[in-house]
Amino acid sequence: MIKIEMNKTGRKSARGFTLIELLVVIAIIAILAAMLLPALAKAKQEAAKANCLNNQKQFALGWRMFSGDHDGYLVSASQDLSNPNNISDDFFPWRGEPSKLPAGTPTTVPAGQTSVVYYDNLGFQGGALWEYVKNANVIHCPADKRFSSGLQVWCSYSMGDNLNGVKPQATEWRVHKEFEIKNASDRFIMNEECDGRPQTAPDNTTVYDNAGTWAPFSLSGHAAAGDAPKNNPGSYTTCWAGSTAGWWDGPAAYHISSATFSFGDGHAEAHKWLDATTLSFANQVYGGKSAAAGVTGTASLGNDTYWVYSHYPTIKNP
Repeated sequence: MIKIEMNKTGRKSARGFTLIELLVVIAIIAILAAMLLPALAKAKQEAAKANCLNNQKQFALGWRMFSGDHDGYLVSASQDLSNPNNISDDFFPWRGEPSKLPAGTPTTVPAGQTSVVYYDNLGFQGGALWEYVKNANVIHCPADKRFSSGLQVWCSYSMGDNLNGVKPQATEWRVHKEFEIKNASDRFIMNEECDGRPQTAPDNTTVYDNAGTWAPFSLSGHAAAGDAPKNNPGSYTTCWAGSTAGWWDGPAAYHISSATFSFGDGHAEAHKWLDATTLSFANQVYGGKSAAAGVTGTASLGNDTYWVYSHYPTIKNP
């Protein structure tokens, strides 16, 4: 408050704030800021989640359109574009990871671009979904902070292993056509993954990527790709009853304690992880946390593993 006083000459003079008054005003501003900042941070997190769900929605719609244009065959969960003999209308990988791009891929990264972003974008543009989702930005979740924190990993998403996953398709667990998924609204096709593993890009730099398909479960002695016990055993209890059971490919928790999923009917949703062991494993952001063989992760008969098991599509869980 500014007071107007008369000085000795009879003129009006203005007296400024006292130090105590200024300190009170500053304290009030600090209190208001402390109240507003958490709300602003939460709004930012919700915006990132909404962006991520939009990415997932685009994946799901592109996945369905591909099937409609290819006699019902699914986009392949494979990320290998290196062998053109393995690419056909009934087996077309959704993207190519940096170490498995076609022959002739440029070995020099354009000025101003980073290797992992450049090759991840090229890999997506060469995959099956590009015709339907012509937006390279969809492969990166804005809440995935691995790249901004210095790790050379860009792609945030992966696809379930049993969705037309690897070739040759020798396992009885694979789903090849869309009609084989009987409960499409309850079976996820794309998920966020936090499992960057080191590999060599065409420019000979080391980058990290959610390599291959997403196979969530592991049992000791069943490490081969597509092996039934790893991906969907005869029963949930059989999978998780022993001490050798655990996560195989890492889940993600980019949205504080949640991850997003897209489903076979075209919708997308966020799922909140409930078990501390899941969050601990999901938040390990260094490259290659899942070993090439053996069990890595957690052994737990918990809420999260059951949710994934129940919603993971296979021929025997359609």
